[in-house]
Amino acid sequence: MEEVDDESVDVVVCTLVLCSVANMRRVLQEVRRILKTGGASYFLEHVVSDPSSCTYFLQHVFEPLWYYLGDGCMVTRATWKDLEQGWANFLTCGPHSVQKCDRGAGPGAFGHAM
Repeated sequence: MEEVDDESVDVVVCTLVLCSVANMRRVLQEVRRILKTGGASYFLEHVVSDPSSCTYFLQHVFEPLWYYLGDGCMVTRATWKDLEQGWANFLTCGPHSVQKCDRGAGPGAFGHAM
């Protein structure tokens, strides 16, 4: 995203993307770089389930196939951890059900940061 100027974007929307990128921290750095002061980043991502759940087991069993069919999607990522570390003034994030948005992938994280 080098062609986008620093602090030139008001809003960044990231929907079911961070599960597929090779370097999630680099993507979050780029989002911070291009956002204007006072800008906002909104996200909706599916994440790994609670380790004590059946969904967690199934996510790990089916991840190799899901990765192939989902164009590099990794359903076993704890995406919210990188989001929390990447945003000093993090506003909202946590595991919530987004099954209506992405059936079969399990729980998700949604929220925004400024």
